[in-house]
Amino acid sequence: MRIQCVVAISMLTCLPLNVEAKDLFLVHADGPNVHADYAAGNRQASPIPTNSYTLTKTTENAKWGRAISLVRGNDRCTYDGTDNLNSAKGTVDFWFRIQSHEEGDYHPLFGWYRPPQQPGAETRLSAFELYYQNDVFTFGLYTSDHTDKYKGYSVKAAWTKDQWHHLEFNWDCTNGNGESFYNAFLDGKNFLSIENAGALNGNGGKLHVGVWDYAFFHTLRGQIDELRITDQIEHLRDFTPPDTAYALPFTLARAKQSFEVALERQIKLRRDIDLLLQLSCEQASRKAGAVLRTSVDTAKNAKIKLAELQKSLSDKDSNPKALCTAADSLIGEINAARISMFRISEVA
Repeated sequence: MRIQCVVAISMLTCLPLNVEAKDLFLVHADGPNVHADYAAGNRQASPIPTNSYTLTKTTENAKWGRAISLVRGNDRCTYDGTDNLNSAKGTVDFWFRIQSHEEGDYHPLFGWYRPPQQPGAETRLSAFELYYQNDVFTFGLYTSDHTDKYKGYSVKAAWTKDQWHHLEFNWDCTNGNGESFYNAFLDGKNFLSIENAGALNGNGGKLHVGVWDYAFFHTLRGQIDELRITDQIEHLRDFTPPDTAYALPFTLARAKQSFEVALERQIKLRRDIDLLLQLSCEQASRKAGAVLRTSVDTAKNAKIKLAELQKSLSDKDSNPKALCTAADSLIGEINAARISMFRISEVA
């Protein structure tokens, strides 16, 4: 395991590898309560499971609209993790603003715990947590691998008090223990990459927003806005954070957003293919050749499907849910092709 400033040194690292995917969970927090606007599982928020804490509310002066408030008192916020987070692969991203800080303060951002730790109770089966102490960001990982049950990875990533920052954290544990990787981005800049790590696993547990699962007295002391969880790797390279709120899944607005993303990704896929063809030459392995052929087929099919999607988007009788599903499926195909090329690029 190692902390790196880049995901990998490869022929393709000069290209952004951005991916938009199916949403599992989305909280705008623009209304009076902090319940999710969309969830594949349970939408309801709840406080820490003890009588001394209450469910927080929303507050004004957010990134957009209102935001989850985690500033003072006994206000806390958790969500059910069942079907709202995919431990095999996914991304969490959100905007945060720290409004109160003293030297040495901890600022929990987000955590997934399976099961959550009750005082004196069960051992975590699988979990991760993201938090700051001063300007040091820590990714805490709990896995059932053959090494330690807990690994902490810390790196400086400066934030500014009372300023909104965007955080994205993603993981790919599909290859299991020892071959999993994790990435974190602050304001679109990659500052933490971990390779060959232990793997998250299982479903359920709890999503903790702005609070640790065991140190209940530590809170963000600020706000969180536009919390989204997807089942794909959104970015492997630096990117520009979103400049508008995410559209709700299965709406026409979401379908249009997805179409634009799919169009952009298809163009980048063609560029990836052209570059890898130029770089591979006679050094390309048999595996690289197979990946390139598959990627070319994907790019051709994507062009046809994009034309069909564009036509359907202008049809007033089109089904927004079907359009979103088709666009997400296409993005997933392009995503798979680009990641496969990324992983074999060193061979080329």
